[in-house]
Amino acid sequence: MNEKPVLTRKDYPYYFYSLILVIIFPPFADLLTGMISYFSGGANIPLGIMYRLGTLLVLFPLMLMHSNKLFQWSFLTVVILWICCNVTWYFLADVYNPAWEVNRIFRHIYIISVFGFLLYLWDKFRISFPQVMKYLVYMCFISSLSLIFSFVTGIGISVSSEEEWGFGMSSFFGAANDAGLMILITMPMAFYFLLREFSMKWVIICIAMMFGIITLSTRTAVFGTIFVFITYMVSIFIYGQKNVRIARFKKIPIFIIALMIMAGGAFYVFHMITSYTHVTKKYVETFTGKGFRGNNPDIAAQMTFDRNIMLQLFGQGNYSFHKNMMDTKYGDLGYTILEHGRNVEMDYWDMVGPYGFILGHIFVFFPVLAFFIMLVNFFLKPDILNLTILMGIAFFTFHSLNAGHAVASNLVSSVINVVYIYIFYYKQVRRDLRIDPSVTFLEDEADNRLQSPALT
Repeated sequence: MNEKPVLTRKDYPYYFYSLILVIIFPPFADLLTGMISYFSGGANIPLGIMYRLGTLLVLFPLMLMHSNKLFQWSFLTVVILWICCNVTWYFLADVYNPAWEVNRIFRHIYIISVFGFLLYLWDKFRISFPQVMKYLVYMCFISSLSLIFSFVTGIGISVSSEEEWGFGMSSFFGAANDAGLMILITMPMAFYFLLREFSMKWVIICIAMMFGIITLSTRTAVFGTIFVFITYMVSIFIYGQKNVRIARFKKIPIFIIALMIMAGGAFYVFHMITSYTHVTKKYVETFTGKGFRGNNPDIAAQMTFDRNIMLQLFGQGNYSFHKNMMDTKYGDLGYTILEHGRNVEMDYWDMVGPYGFILGHIFVFFPVLAFFIMLVNFFLKPDILNLTILMGIAFFTFHSLNAGHAVASNLVSSVINVVYIYIFYYKQVRRDLRIDPSVTFLEDEADNRLQSPALT
């Protein structure tokens, strides 16, 4: 068997820059869209959508002729099922909006196409997975700086009518939850490099990402950040020198400083929650179950199971389902009436409701499957890289099931697709790192052998 070539900028510039353009640039296109809209007084130039549409047009033929037959047939199955769903909606749903349905499925097709493109590259080349992780961290570091800028200056897009001094702003991102989830999934990667390389650069990056995501004031951002910080500080003492490149005599001072940061952060979060009205309101509603999500799952379940068998299998479409959700609950409570209805804010019902039990469960099942596969991998080989990927897929899966904004999020797709590659190409990625699968730590020599030529 011939050894695959290493993907480098010098030898394969087309593939190298294609990888960067597909997974790194899209969030910046979204940021630029928000900046243009904000500074122009509301001009709607959807650069992010246009960028992804162009990417999809280039990648779509590759999906139909993909060398990985399992992926190719899976992709075609999704397309065929979606066509069957549309036929069902046209004849049986109370209202059918084909333009909106194309808009919504575009998100899924784009995400699947990016995953297929990454599969294609990993089949063709040896790629330094840690180097790809670094690119994602740099991307989210810049995104975090934009959030910090908006927090300090008050300049940016408000995602709450009760926004107070930077809280409740998503900088120039259109969706705060999506931006927060993207950074949260990448944050363990930043801490991974902090413990592996331990330099001031990674200290600054980790602090910026923690502070940036907390300014979003979402529950996932705050509690997820606390969990990541505690986990990796404890990891300093759990993992040996092969995993954590911190001298033994430095660990105690670092841990003391970490406790001080944790105490200061806890005080800051408590002050944030108790001092700002809309933040306090959100947290109280979360723990009392009286927020705008409230009994959404109950309403969605009743709507789903009250349908006839065909609509249960193939759904009733995004437009019809979310319109009915809004009419059933939100209109009576005086919430803003949206043209295309409102989501349940839980991916399970936001997929099964519109797409039915067949296609909806396919969309929801994939990240759940990835989580359990990674959980097994971690228990078999509990090294710090596996811990990092496990935390990323865990954040994505639990956010999907409890808060939505995950499975169909194009903003999160760059990060989560790289995580998927590690999970579903686990043996190959580990082999590309030149690590014996029986070894539970990363060898210095193995890292140097791969990282020096690959993606440089």
